[in-house]
Amino acid sequence: LIDLVPFGISNEDPVHNKELMKEKVPNLKPTDKVLIWGGGIWNWFDPITLIKAVYEISKERDDIKLFFLGVKHPNPGVPEMEMCNNAIKLAEKLDIKDKYVFFNMDWVEYSERQNYLLESFAGVSCHLDNLETRFSFRTRILDYLWAKLPIIATEGDYFAGLIEKEELGVVVKYNDVNSLKEGILKLAGNEEFYKKCKDNIGRIR
Repeated sequence: LIDLVPFGISNEDPVHNKELMKEKVPNLKPTDKVLIWGGGIWNWFDPITLIKAVYEISKERDDIKLFFLGVKHPNPGVPEMEMCNNAIKLAEKLDIKDKYVFFNMDWVEYSERQNYLLESFAGVSCHLDNLETRFSFRTRILDYLWAKLPIIATEGDYFAGLIEKEELGVVVKYNDVNSLKEGILKLAGNEEFYKKCKDNIGRIR
């Protein structure tokens, strides 16, 4: 027997009821634009290209920050992901950890996640070119849409097609630092485009 179960975005709008980001991102200024990675860093994701893009941007401007919402898995039985460790090591090597790239080492309560989302500028989802990408439906992007966050995403999955078609953000190439850098700067530097993305999300979500 096959049944259909509703799954998607909450009917209730997210409500900001607690300032949380400034506890995780020291010296956060009101003008800073925080890119949020809304979930775990699994081995099929690509935080490496994203961290390199933020590093390149940090040479030109100091207001773009990257925040990884979920690093530690809530289930102690789940082994640490190699990609997560690689991401932290790269940020340390480039000397941008806790300056431009921030890793939340604690678990975030599901009922409080909207505060981080609503305090962010855009949502990011970067992945590798493999079979997982082709068939995935990324739930973190549902949260971005819920919070009306413009999205920066790698090409190749279902949501990348939707983002591109409906102008909900920017779609970038696989493993391409420059493409990702340009995508971030487009959202950060073009207020009219940013507002258009937010308006489109309000219609599509």
